Amino acid sequence: MLVFTRLIFLLDTIWATKLCFAYLQYPAIEFYALSESSKNNRPLLLAFAWLLGTQDILSVITHINLSNSVLGRECSRLNSVQKKETQYNIPETFSAQINNILYLNGKVNYNIKEISELISEKAKLISKIHTASVEVCGLPHLSVSETALVKRISTTNKNALSNEDKKYIKELSTIASLLDIHMKWSKKKHIFFEWMVTVVQEHNKSLNTSFEGVDWNEVSKFISLLCSVIEEKLETLSSKEETINSQDYEPKCISRLLKVQGNNTEIERWLMEISGDLTKKTEDLDKRKEELSKKLKEILQSIPHCVEVSFL
Repeated sequence: MLVFTRLIFLLDTIWATKLCFAYLQYPAIEFYALSESSKNNRPLLLAFAWLLGTQDILSVITHINLSNSVLGRECSRLNSVQKKETQYNIPETFSAQINNILYLNGKVNYNIKEISELISEKAKLISKIHTASVEVCGLPHLSVSETALVKRISTTNKNALSNEDKKYIKELSTIASLLDIHMKWSKKKHIFFEWMVTVVQEHNKSLNTSFEGVDWNEVSKFISLLCSVIEEKLETLSSKEETINSQDYEPKCISRLLKVQGNNTEIERWLMEISGDLTKKTEDLDKRKEELSKKLKEILQSIPHCVEVSFL
């Protein structure tokens, strides 16, 4: 995971995006053949639609943003407070240890009782708020903090609000905008996917079975990068040395990519080496394309078993 994450930061946006889609096993070869100079936007549109349809990425992003917001932190049951580490001196005698255990047990029971009372009090306040606002048309149920904010606004001058209240109002406004956009997308997304059906149909009509126009040099470079990433990960997993935690660790496949940046001669020499290797391994162009396609599919299927990536 650390190796793959470091690759994402070291590589440019194009390589990083391709690696992420490869991890998700996106199967379109045309996408991996795109380069910075490519002018065909249809593969990007198809990849974006595939990401929306298979990963539901917009809902995931919305959920993450809500969970990390002030509203999510208040409604969440998880305790976000950092644990306080306390050092205890273990008594030497057995009787003292028993007394210490009884003391700690009583302290835990007291804290559990306090937590239960706080949860019960919060539930009573929320129920009281809901009861008071149930007959008010268009007013949603408010949380305890929102009700306290409304009370402060109604009893004080709006221009005299504290910086904390202003920040809270701004965050709530951002959350409201996010939810509004997400609801609109949920209602209208079928229009986008219906249009994408026509895009896919047009793409299939224009797609040549021999993959003419595909930049196979770009595909071969990406396959070489994928092989290097997987080989490095497998070597790391099989090795007992914790090289991935070293600050000086750099994957071998990346060093060469960084080396060729801004050096056209080195890039040309590298491309000639790759082309020469491909020519030796294949008897004709059609056979080479078929092998590359098969190899890419095998790599995409094997990635989840050896590379772990966190997108959240």
